Amino acid sequence: DNFDFYDNNQALEVKTTQSNDRKHTFSYEQLNNKFNKIIIGSAMIRKSRTGKSLFDLKKEIEKKTKDRDNKKKLHEIFLSIIGSKSQEELDKIKYDFKYARENIKFFDSKLVPRIKEIPMQGLSKIKFESNLNSCEEIKDISNFKIFT
Repeated sequence: DNFDFYDNNQALEVKTTQSNDRKHTFSYEQLNNKFNKIIIGSAMIRKSRTGKSLFDLKKEIEKKTKDRDNKKKLHEIFLSIIGSKSQEELDKIKYDFKYARENIKFFDSKLVPRIKEIPMQGLSKIKFESNLNSCEEIKDISNFKIFT
Protein backbone atom coordinates (compact mmCIF):
# COMPACT_ATOMS: atom_id res chain seq x y z
CA ASP A 1 0.00 0.00 0.00
CA ASN A 2 1.07 3.57 -0.60
CA PHE A 3 -0.09 4.77 2.84
CA ASP A 4 -0.01 3.54 6.40
CA PHE A 5 -3.62 4.57 7.05
CA TYR A 6 -6.55 5.64 4.90
CA ASP A 7 -10.03 6.83 5.86
CA ASN A 8 -12.68 9.13 4.33
CA ASN A 9 -10.51 10.08 1.35
CA GLN A 10 -7.69 11.10 3.68
CA ALA A 11 -4.39 9.27 3.97
CA LEU A 12 -1.71 9.26 6.64
CA GLU A 13 1.87 8.21 5.94
CA VAL A 14 4.12 7.97 9.00
CA LYS A 15 7.88 8.28 8.69
CA THR A 16 10.50 7.95 11.42
CA THR A 17 14.11 8.98 11.73
CA GLN A 18 16.83 8.59 14.33
CA SER A 19 18.66 11.57 12.87
CA ASN A 20 18.21 15.25 13.77
CA ASP A 21 17.04 15.98 10.22
CA ARG A 22 13.56 15.21 8.95
CA LYS A 23 14.76 13.48 5.79
CA HIS A 24 12.48 10.70 4.65
CA THR A 25 12.21 8.45 1.62
CA PHE A 26 8.98 8.63 -0.36
CA SER A 27 7.66 6.91 -3.41
CA TYR A 28 6.36 9.05 -6.26
CA GLU A 29 2.81 7.78 -5.60
CA GLN A 30 2.85 8.79 -1.92
CA LEU A 31 3.21 12.48 -2.71
CA ASN A 32 1.37 12.57 -6.04
CA ASN A 33 -2.03 11.08 -5.45
CA LYS A 34 -5.70 11.90 -6.04
CA PHE A 35 -6.74 11.73 -2.39
CA ASN A 36 -8.30 14.89 -0.98
CA LYS A 37 -5.69 15.09 1.75
CA ILE A 38 -2.44 13.24 2.36
CA ILE A 39 -0.85 13.93 5.71
CA ILE A 40 2.76 13.07 6.46
CA GLY A 41 3.65 12.29 10.06
CA SER A 42 7.36 12.74 10.78
CA ALA A 43 8.60 11.39 14.11
CA MET A 44 12.10 11.70 15.47
CA ILE A 45 12.95 8.69 17.60
CA ARG A 46 15.81 7.54 19.79
CA LYS A 47 16.59 4.35 21.63
CA SER A 48 16.30 4.18 25.42
CA ARG A 49 16.91 1.32 27.85
CA THR A 50 13.83 2.36 29.84
CA GLY A 51 11.60 3.13 26.86
CA LYS A 52 8.85 1.21 25.12
CA SER A 53 9.29 -1.71 22.74
CA LEU A 54 7.50 -2.03 19.41
CA PHE A 55 5.03 -4.40 21.10
CA ASP A 56 4.32 -1.74 23.75
CA LEU A 57 3.75 0.91 21.09
CA LYS A 58 1.46 -1.36 19.11
CA LYS A 59 -0.67 -1.96 22.22
CA GLU A 60 -0.87 1.81 22.89
CA ILE A 61 -2.06 2.50 19.34
CA GLU A 62 -4.59 -0.37 19.43
CA LYS A 63 -6.17 1.08 22.57
CA LYS A 64 -6.78 4.40 20.82
CA THR A 65 -7.87 3.01 17.45
CA LYS A 66 -11.58 2.34 17.15
CA ASP A 67 -11.78 1.53 13.44
CA ARG A 68 -11.48 -2.22 12.76
CA ASP A 69 -9.86 -1.71 9.34
CA ASN A 70 -7.20 0.56 10.84
CA LYS A 71 -6.51 -2.01 13.56
CA LYS A 72 -6.06 -4.65 10.88
CA LYS A 73 -3.78 -2.33 8.91
CA LEU A 74 -1.74 -1.64 12.07
CA HIS A 75 -1.29 -5.36 12.59
CA GLU A 76 -0.15 -5.84 8.98
CA ILE A 77 2.34 -2.98 9.23
CA PHE A 78 3.62 -4.33 12.53
CA LEU A 79 4.19 -7.79 11.04
CA SER A 80 6.02 -6.33 8.05
CA ILE A 81 8.29 -4.35 10.39
CA ILE A 82 9.17 -7.16 12.78
CA GLY A 83 9.55 -9.90 10.19
CA SER A 84 10.62 -13.14 11.86
CA LYS A 85 11.96 -11.53 15.04
CA SER A 86 10.67 -12.95 18.32
CA GLN A 87 9.03 -10.89 21.04
CA GLU A 88 12.14 -11.45 23.19
CA GLU A 89 14.36 -9.94 20.48
CA LEU A 90 12.05 -6.97 20.05
CA ASP A 91 11.72 -6.37 23.79
CA LYS A 92 15.48 -5.73 23.92
CA ILE A 93 15.06 -2.68 21.68
CA LYS A 94 13.19 0.16 23.36
CA TYR A 95 12.46 3.70 22.29
CA ASP A 96 11.95 6.93 24.23
CA PHE A 97 8.21 7.41 23.75
CA LYS A 98 8.18 10.87 25.37
CA TYR A 99 10.90 12.09 23.02
CA ALA A 100 8.97 10.79 19.99
CA ARG A 101 5.74 12.47 21.15
CA GLU A 102 7.57 15.75 21.64
CA ASN A 103 9.21 15.47 18.23
CA ILE A 104 6.40 14.41 15.94
CA LYS A 105 5.18 16.87 13.34
CA PHE A 106 2.52 16.61 10.66
CA PHE A 107 2.76 18.02 7.15
CA ASP A 108 0.46 18.55 4.18
CA SER A 109 1.93 16.42 1.39
CA LYS A 110 1.34 19.25 -1.09
CA LEU A 111 3.98 21.31 0.77
CA VAL A 112 6.57 18.52 0.95
CA PRO A 113 9.39 18.71 -1.64
CA ARG A 114 8.59 16.15 -4.34
CA ILE A 115 8.85 15.28 -7.99
CA LYS A 116 5.78 16.80 -9.64
CA GLU A 117 6.38 15.76 -13.23
CA ILE A 118 4.39 12.83 -14.58
CA PRO A 119 6.87 9.98 -15.15
CA MET A 120 7.41 8.73 -18.67
CA GLN A 121 5.70 5.47 -19.58
CA GLY A 122 7.80 2.52 -18.46
CA LEU A 123 9.11 4.11 -15.26
CA SER A 124 8.03 2.62 -11.95
CA LYS A 125 9.07 2.32 -8.31
CA ILE A 126 10.37 5.90 -8.23
CA LYS A 127 11.75 6.77 -4.80
CA PHE A 128 13.44 9.90 -3.50
CA GLU A 129 14.54 11.51 -0.27
CA SER A 130 12.75 14.66 0.82
CA ASN A 131 13.91 17.05 3.54
CA LEU A 132 10.97 18.32 5.61
CA ASN A 133 13.05 20.59 7.88
CA SER A 134 11.96 23.77 6.11
CA CYS A 135 8.35 22.70 5.48
CA GLU A 136 5.47 24.37 7.27
CA GLU A 137 3.87 21.95 9.70
CA ILE A 138 0.17 21.45 10.33
CA LYS A 139 -0.44 23.04 13.74
CA ASP A 140 -3.98 21.76 14.34
CA ILE A 141 -4.68 18.17 13.31
CA SER A 142 -8.14 18.08 14.91
CA ASN A 143 -9.77 19.01 11.58
CA PHE A 144 -8.64 15.77 9.97
CA LYS A 145 -11.04 12.82 10.27
CA ILE A 146 -8.20 10.31 9.99
CA PHE A 147 -7.09 11.25 13.53
CA THR A 148 -10.48 10.52 15.12
